[in-house]
Amino acid sequence: MRRGLDRRSMGTAKVDEEGGGVDRIACWTDDEDGGRANLLPGSNPTALHLTFHVTFLTLLLLEDMAQAECKTRISWKNVELVKTVIGRNENRKDIWKKQCFGCWLDAKSTQPDGQLIHSILLLQKDLNLEPEFDGIHYIFNNETEPLRFGPREFCVITGFKFGDNTNKNKGGCGFINRVLSNNILIPFSVDGLKTFLEENENIFDDADIVRLSLLLLLYSLFMGVQTDKKVEQEHLMRVDDFDAWNDYNWGSYLWGRTYPSLLNVLMKKKIVPGKKLQYSMTGFIWVFKV
Repeated sequence: MRRGLDRRSMGTAKVDEEGGGVDRIACWTDDEDGGRANLLPGSNPTALHLTFHVTFLTLLLLEDMAQAECKTRISWKNVELVKTVIGRNENRKDIWKKQCFGCWLDAKSTQPDGQLIHSILLLQKDLNLEPEFDGIHYIFNNETEPLRFGPREFCVITGFKFGDNTNKNKGGCGFINRVLSNNILIPFSVDGLKTFLEENENIFDDADIVRLSLLLLLYSLFMGVQTDKKVEQEHLMRVDDFDAWNDYNWGSYLWGRTYPSLLNVLMKKKIVPGKKLQYSMTGFIWVFKV
């Protein structure tokens, strides 16, 4: 006999039409001979509590929620491209190492990791706080004290600074005028940026190749957006000045792009019984698993 809640387990209930409650409940599963066996042998179905009925149906729903196809928008192919381009010569490596994104070319792909992310999201707890500042909380093993993933944790893991970016140096137009204006139609997509870098790697000087690589890594790894997303003018200007780029509070910026994708994501999805849930996430989700 199969015990537990598999796809062949069923539950039935007789509803009291006048009172609207559950009058009788029976739960059964298929036995080895193709017959039906009570999940609770020796019990009287009419004596089962309504709470058991609710719990049973909840478990069936959780079974559908437990398995999901969760995808992140991170493009590890683009990350590998940047790694290859920067590794062509020592001068590019030296320039790259001085940038705030320098160490992130050593990040390893952990795919497939969607089920891990989904399993943690199932434990998310709504504490009616401000997630932008207080973070998002999770309950593990019925612990009374939730674990927090917020701006502080994001900062510790990434090393990216937090702060007000309002008055930060916005960079300049030198990179746009020198490299982009006469060679590619602006605005262009992340895919367009990737192709442009591949086709022009040997045309521009090493500093500008590093600038193109920084942009591609920003969108492909840290922002985790779809590849048809347009590269923003703000980033094209800021990357012109390496000091402006490195002084920017990327922690604040990227956390603001990441937490909305994590917050209550499953509450926004429609669970269809018997159908595997599928969804995708943007932002720097890689950090969430660390």
